[in-house]
Amino acid sequence: MVGSTGHKPKIVMVARHCCIRVQKVALPLINNGYEVHCIAHRFPMFGEMYKTLIIYQHLDQLYNAIKLHGDADIFHVHNEPSWFVSAVKNILGDRPVVLDAHDSMLIRIPKGDRKHTRISVDERNNFQLADGVVFVSEPMAKLVRNEFNLTQPYVSLPSYVPKEWHRLDAWEWLGGVALEGRVDLPQELEEGKEMHFFQYCEYTELAKQLQAAGVPFFLYTTSKEGALQEHYKNIAIWKGSYPFDKLIRKLGRHNWGFHGNLGNFMVSQYAMPNKLFEYLAAGIPVIEMNAKLAGKFVEKHGLGIHVKSVPELLERWPEHRECRKNVAKNRFDWCMDAHIHKVENLYKELL
Repeated sequence: MVGSTGHKPKIVMVARHCCIRVQKVALPLINNGYEVHCIAHRFPMFGEMYKTLIIYQHLDQLYNAIKLHGDADIFHVHNEPSWFVSAVKNILGDRPVVLDAHDSMLIRIPKGDRKHTRISVDERNNFQLADGVVFVSEPMAKLVRNEFNLTQPYVSLPSYVPKEWHRLDAWEWLGGVALEGRVDLPQELEEGKEMHFFQYCEYTELAKQLQAAGVPFFLYTTSKEGALQEHYKNIAIWKGSYPFDKLIRKLGRHNWGFHGNLGNFMVSQYAMPNKLFEYLAAGIPVIEMNAKLAGKFVEKHGLGIHVKSVPELLERWPEHRECRKNVAKNRFDWCMDAHIHKVENLYKELL
């Protein structure tokens, strides 16, 4: 594929907090010869890998940064928010824009609530305006495309980890179960609270059951709130946050990585989350709990187990050794480098 400069296309990534998903997609494209630039509100991890990096502080800077890249072949923008699509279209109306949908409010429904659909105006308008969409799973793609009546080209690309970021920690074995990612306090998720839909990130009962069963439960979370650490201090082991490359090494010290929860949450049925592939990059198998899509994936490929409860987890614990062997043998099948061609094919279709 040849871009407007006569070489591989010039791609401009646009993101607000510029999470690791952005870098996971960008690095293999760079390694494949694309000229990739980044516009972000926060300085990204591995920011040095981009051709250029612009950090904007207010909207005028963002708009000017987009104008500076007026010769880009494709703008690859990341939600949330989704309005970067509109921003590029307003400034460079004819430029193809790909929306990378990390999340959607459509799947953030509190446990037990199946009557209400959370439709965001930001999502609805900008999903429809995008020239192409990248989803993190096929069920999510189906849900969003049906709800918003989308007809543009799309691909499904989970948040695999680039091969060169895979790590193993050879020094300190800790065992137990590791949980990476968001952790919330129960009182912040009560009905009527703004963050009510994040109930799936509350692990108090899970931690208590694991503790009662004698299973160490380690929390690797970016939150540094004292109240959160205090809440979990007697039922889990707080490990805090690490830069991405160190995090992968730290995760490798445990028996299992964990995704899901005790309850059935809609978001868990649609998710192929970052943490799943970061556990694999660390060389550890995965426990999926009440997480239909990811659970089916790990069991199909022998990379973990799908359970519904802590007693079932304990019953299946001996499967760890065989699952870990399969992860060691096959984890590079699930690195981003092996799947980035899906995005390249989407670019080709749009150009």
